[in-house]
Amino acid sequence: DCYIPSQHVTCDIRQPIWSDGAQPHQINIEFMKRTDIGSVSIYTDFGQDESYTPSKIAVKAGTHHHDLIQVQLIELQEPSGWINVYSSEESKPIRVFLLQLCILANHQNGRDTHIRQIKVFEPKPVNILKSTINEFFTPEFKAYETLR
Repeated sequence: DCYIPSQHVTCDIRQPIWSDGAQPHQINIEFMKRTDIGSVSIYTDFGQDESYTPSKIAVKAGTHHHDLIQVQLIELQEPSGWINVYSSEESKPIRVFLLQLCILANHQNGRDTHIRQIKVFEPKPVNILKSTINEFFTPEFKAYETLR
């Protein structure tokens, strides 16, 4: 399991989230209501963490711990910086109560894990007006688009 004392929940990438014990390590992110997830970004630093850096991460999603489904499996080669993981192979958003990052392996067969930061993003909004209503871009409408 992942131990995140409240003093370690910061926006500072110098402070890693760590996990001790046998693998796989799991980071569970629970939401109060069903939430659309577009992508997850994970910050790792192989230069500082070496064998603590994850090399294989499974992203699982569901409504509770008993119905989690693996939506992505990523393999990393000495990552340093932000890794963007989309919620599904088709880049479609998923609706979840529980998102789990499961660290399956570390570089150099390391046992403990360091992840420096995790960010969860909602799907990008679609601008309906620009994509469906083209008649507002005619020369007649453009003549009245600004106020003096």
